[in-house]
Amino acid sequence: MKKALLNLLLLAFTASSIAQTQQQQQTNLETFAKLYGYVKYFHPTDEAYAMDWDKFAIYGAQQVLQCKDQKALNATLTRLFVPIAPTIQLASSESLLEPVKQNCKYTYWQHLGLGLDATSGGDLYQSTRVGANMISQTKGNDFANLMTSIDAKDLAGKYVKLSASVKAIAGNPGEGRLWLREDTQSGGMGFFDNMSGRAVTATQWDTYSIEGQLGEEPERLILGSLLIGGGSIAVDDFKLFIRDTEDAPWTAYELHNGSFESKTIDDTSGQNNKWSTYGNSFNFDLSTTDLTDGKQAVVISGSSEQTMVKGRSIFSASLKRAESYTAQIGQDIVVRVPLTVCLDKDRNTTPAGDTEALAALNAAVKAIPVDATKLETRMGNVVNTYNIFQHFFPYFDQTGVDWNAAFSAAVRKSFSDKTEKDHLQTIKEFTAFLKDGHVRVFSSKDSASYAPEFAWEVVEGQLVVTQVFDTNLPLQVGDVVTAVDGVKTSELLASVYKGISAGTKGWRDYRAKSETMLGEQDSNMALELQDGRSITVSRTVDMFRNWDRYKPEKVAHKKLGKDSYYVNLDVMPMDSINALMPELEKASGLVFDLRGYPKGNHDLISHLLSEKDSNQWMFIPEYMYPDQKDREFRASGWNMPTKKPYLGDKKVVFLIDGSAISYAESYMGFIKAYKLATIVGQPTAGANGNVNRSRLPGGITITWTGMRVLKHNGDQHHAVGVQPDVFVTKTVKGVQEGRDEFLEKALEIIAEK
Repeated sequence: MKKALLNLLLLAFTASSIAQTQQQQQTNLETFAKLYGYVKYFHPTDEAYAMDWDKFAIYGAQQVLQCKDQKALNATLTRLFVPIAPTIQLASSESLLEPVKQNCKYTYWQHLGLGLDATSGGDLYQSTRVGANMISQTKGNDFANLMTSIDAKDLAGKYVKLSASVKAIAGNPGEGRLWLREDTQSGGMGFFDNMSGRAVTATQWDTYSIEGQLGEEPERLILGSLLIGGGSIAVDDFKLFIRDTEDAPWTAYELHNGSFESKTIDDTSGQNNKWSTYGNSFNFDLSTTDLTDGKQAVVISGSSEQTMVKGRSIFSASLKRAESYTAQIGQDIVVRVPLTVCLDKDRNTTPAGDTEALAALNAAVKAIPVDATKLETRMGNVVNTYNIFQHFFPYFDQTGVDWNAAFSAAVRKSFSDKTEKDHLQTIKEFTAFLKDGHVRVFSSKDSASYAPEFAWEVVEGQLVVTQVFDTNLPLQVGDVVTAVDGVKTSELLASVYKGISAGTKGWRDYRAKSETMLGEQDSNMALELQDGRSITVSRTVDMFRNWDRYKPEKVAHKKLGKDSYYVNLDVMPMDSINALMPELEKASGLVFDLRGYPKGNHDLISHLLSEKDSNQWMFIPEYMYPDQKDREFRASGWNMPTKKPYLGDKKVVFLIDGSAISYAESYMGFIKAYKLATIVGQPTAGANGNVNRSRLPGGITITWTGMRVLKHNGDQHHAVGVQPDVFVTKTVKGVQEGRDEFLEKALEIIAEK
């Protein structure tokens, strides 16, 4: 009895000791995180600029996790940060800090959105150290392009598929992609896909593909491979396939030298049907080693040459000499971070840090392994994620999110995570607090991208089968799934929702229809159906490489009743709409379906406007201070003109739902603001603005909204979306009966029913 009691007391003491240690570690990490963001993004020393901040976060987390008390934490923070920020001050109270004194030329950070350590795919978001030396990675193009083209005049309306073998070379920091573009006879662009958000990161050969349908006036089809940024990729075995209908078998179209077995890649003159190379700071070489097929492949590699350029100002606001930022970052610890740093005549920052201490720090940072099964890697990534959004996410004042509380929750969860999958889920749940529909968290190591040969949707809170691709499956449209692998549908959805960042229910459910289905290749799903049946299906199709297959079946356009017309904006490019314009002009009623993503056809808005538009509703943030203090915005809009024929004198209906996001919401913003149509359906996703992309060690990528978008009248759009004038709810009964309840309501409105 005494022994048992002693064991219980020992167990209780051990649990209490662990809890106290973990609480101290959490406090240490929260303090470290704040100082990390201040120095990384706002303290412009050369030492900080050259630091590998991704691995520094891991090393720093490892070091502060070992601190048992405040004294040890203070000493560790000093050791970590003073070599890269020699003029920062740490003290127990603000009264002990000295004023910052400078009498010199100086530099400071400007951030237009976030460009530092982010890959937005262009120069929209930028970061600069004004007046200081900045690394220019390339002397010309910031991307490489291996491309060819074919005459497409005879391919009107046909379906096309481009496939190729691609692999990233180990250590590749850039983005490898395939791309396919339709150039139209009127000089515009039709179908276009460059694998944005689906970059090749795997270092083993695999086949990637792009599929789409051409418009009614194609001129040429341009195709190839891109390398954005630096690094290296290998490409081989390009193939093009054509078919007349979505259900017809593919027919191979012969591409010149698609396997690169010739003596040369071809020329660089852009001659039709020949492979051409673009990017004057990239190399294009034929390789005879590590092949997937044949005797040769093309290796595209970015130049490692770095040149130094003077950081230019990217907006008019500036900092005064000796400006600093003072903040309480932990219990009894206050920091003062100079936001301006002196420059010498060679544009180097001064004073320099201790060279020996800096060398030791850099060596330790370089040596730290990246391994999500280790606590320090998980904590370093959580610290990194916290700071990206703490300083640069433009919607905290609109969402009411307590980001510090979300950070604390992510830290607590990271203590108990064990695997890379656990860690990825923690980052997903952390960023879900943002209510940002553009947020996606994915890993290059995640192979759970396969789905069975059917699709379902969340309808009235249930998973309902909406498409069946394999006729041998014992499923039919309208079947209600009540459990998956023994888990009730309601519980499965609740679990999946935790990792989805969404501002509206519609976007959350749209994401959930795929997230509930994905798994490893050839893994099984045990389904229980409402009618009592139990069946097992296998995940055999890579959903992301065959995304169009899982999209709802859509008709491009059709006549409605006697005098009305239906146009699907998710399918019809603008050239096809222009070709249809005489019919639209004669119609008495028009239904435009925007349950999805526009096909580059926003010029249609001009045919509905009666006056030229000049509204400004997009705002890129301008940051110079931490914690988004005193931020300003750069405003812009689309400045849409009016165009003939004018279609606004008809009965016009737009159909929307939660799948309409970003570009679709920009589009619908005009329809709502100018009252150009009756809007029918459900609220849109509530996530608009150009996407930014941040990477974490271990192959994790986070996409997110980098700019602020408002409604045309200045009201909040984020996490609200475009609201319909007439609400319609999709029902299980409607799915089972094969009805489009949204379109039915539109027909009532234009009086064609």
